[in-house]
Amino acid sequence: MNKKITVTVAVVLLVCFMLVYAISFVGSFSVQAAPTKSEYNSQLNDVKAEKSEILQQAQDKEVEISELQQEINSIQYDIDVYAAKIAQTEVELAEAEEEEAAQYEAMKLRLRTMYEDNNTTYITLLFSGESLTEVVSYFEIIKQMVGHDNNMHEELEKTRQEIAEKKQTLEEEKAVLDEKRNTIQVKQDKIVGEKAELDSMAAQLSAEESQLLQKIKDIEAEERAMQQTIISSSSHSATSTYSGGTFGYPCGSTITSPYGYRIHPIYGTRKLHTGVDFAASTGTNIAAASAGTVILASYYGGYGNAVILDHGGGVTTLYAHNSSLCVSVGQTVSRGQVIAKAGSTGNSTGPHCHFEVRVNGATTDPMQYLR
Repeated sequence: MNKKITVTVAVVLLVCFMLVYAISFVGSFSVQAAPTKSEYNSQLNDVKAEKSEILQQAQDKEVEISELQQEINSIQYDIDVYAAKIAQTEVELAEAEEEEAAQYEAMKLRLRTMYEDNNTTYITLLFSGESLTEVVSYFEIIKQMVGHDNNMHEELEKTRQEIAEKKQTLEEEKAVLDEKRNTIQVKQDKIVGEKAELDSMAAQLSAEESQLLQKIKDIEAEERAMQQTIISSSSHSATSTYSGGTFGYPCGSTITSPYGYRIHPIYGTRKLHTGVDFAASTGTNIAAASAGTVILASYYGGYGNAVILDHGGGVTTLYAHNSSLCVSVGQTVSRGQVIAKAGSTGNSTGPHCHFEVRVNGATTDPMQYLR
């Protein structure tokens, strides 16, 4: 029993250790506050390029479908011609069979008539001659009559066979065309399906394009609002001289993501990171980089709980994704004073401090101030 308890405790401790490690691991990653206009424009350009390529592929499919349809129409025309020829040979075959049957019936009728009329046959006719000359004459007549009947029957039978063979040949050639048409039809149906998929993809990209355009408009509105907030809330003239000196670090100096372009951890595309991310666990003190006045202390979109300090000369600093705020608008703070607690609010993948330096509302690399 003690052994089982020991094993259970060990497993629980291992799970706890893994959870703590996972939390700290996630906390070491960060994300910029919100995609910028340039980032969305980059996405939009990618979507437009992909959409253009897909539309070109769809157009190529349309051309291929049209070409296949022309080929199908041509083959179908040949099939219709063969069908007409087959129908004609069927008529000819029926007429030949009818003529052959009529000739055979006529021959039987002639023989029967000769038999019934005075019991006359070819033999009695042959021996009715009074002289050798008449016998030979009758023999030639009989020979011609029999030969005529045989020749007529053979010719009719030959004609019937030729027509039947012609019909069979036409049917075989038509069958080949039918198979060829069906093969092309299957190919065309496949391409039609592929084009439908491309059309669907193009429609999805069009929807994504519209969404990105709207996001760009929203970003522009948010950026205008941010700049307006900074400009209108600043207690100093934008042309006055900044006298704050070198900035201090808002928390520890471990940088998890610098200012500049990077692969966005949420969107997976190359994006401009508008600030510097410092590693910080939830609840870590966030200090003012320099003395200044609080011009924003509230939840601000993708920035989450944010603080903006005005340092004069149009220079402001922003501290984002905080778990809580320790200052209020209008408050004057000193360098190193705690203004917030680190967290992961807004667009963030883990607790950290997102730090920005803006000049007249435009972002710049904070490291030139921190150094």
